Amino acid sequence: MGAALGYAVTQPIGVTLLVFGALGAGMAAPVVALTQMPSLLRYLPRPGPWMVKLKEFLAFPMYGSALWLVWVLVSQAGSDGLLIWGAALLLILLLIWLGKQWRSARGLLWIVAAVVLALLLPRLSSLPPTANSTLIDVADEAEGIAYSEEAIAEALADGSIVFVDFTADWCITCKVNERIAIKVVSTQTLFEREGVVFMVADWTLEDEAITKALARFGRVGVPLYLVYRPDLSEPVVLPQFLTPKIIRDAVTG
Repeated sequence: MGAALGYAVTQPIGVTLLVFGALGAGMAAPVVALTQMPSLLRYLPRPGPWMVKLKEFLAFPMYGSALWLVWVLVSQAGSDGLLIWGAALLLILLLIWLGKQWRSARGLLWIVAAVVLALLLPRLSSLPPTANSTLIDVADEAEGIAYSEEAIAEALADGSIVFVDFTADWCITCKVNERIAIKVVSTQTLFEREGVVFMVADWTLEDEAITKALARFGRVGVPLYLVYRPDLSEPVVLPQFLTPKIIRDAVTG
């Protein structure tokens, strides 16, 4: 759905309304089907204790998401950021415990929590960014070079093909594409054989230059994949979901 929303907000109003209408219709379809055909209700599981167990089980994917977001935080703000996050979490847990001991003081405790968090969390944005954490495991030479318009122009002048990966540590689609299409041996072999210059535009901290580059191609976020070839005046814009074949076709023409 994120890809659909990202596409919709860059399109004319008619297309945007059509995309949002389709999303709404899809979400409403099960309820509409049940209201129009009540006989379908007998196929639904009956309420019972299983609902509580399911609710508790679904907490674990949420814990996993929290763990991933902590990893993103560390990649952005380093160990100092992790310490500030831990201190904020510890404070919240302490205030929850205190609230159970002194129920009459809950309002005051939450005011204290809000004030302390307001002082702690802005510190995260002032911490220096860590080194680019975008990893390519296939080979050291496949780690890519930092994106810049000058580097692209220089590579094209040398007759090289350029593959630009607009990515971010918090972008799930980007990470999946890296694992199944970019980092794979076949793609790295292709890059080496064709002399492809691999560039990484890391948008984890929403770099201004990368934001402008995304806007030029009608995008408000990542992923975005571009293939520059000396024989083309404009880069080839690849789909948001990649396969090795898609990359190979774009590189070899």
